[in-house]
Amino acid sequence: MMVAAHPQDLAAARAVGFRTAFIDRTLEHGAARVAAADFEDLADQLGA
Repeated sequence: MMVAAHPQDLAAARAVGFRTAFIDRTLEHGAARVAAADFEDLADQLGA
C-alpha cells in the first residue's frame, strides 16, 4: 500500500498495482481507495 499526500505519487503507485491511501493536506487533493485526515484516522480505517 502506498500512503501519500501527493496525487502524482498515488497515480504512479496505482499504475503498478499498489493499493493507495490519501492523507489530507490543505493544498493537496488526491483520489485513492482510502482517504484519511491523518495517520491515526488511516490506522482506524484499516483496522490497525
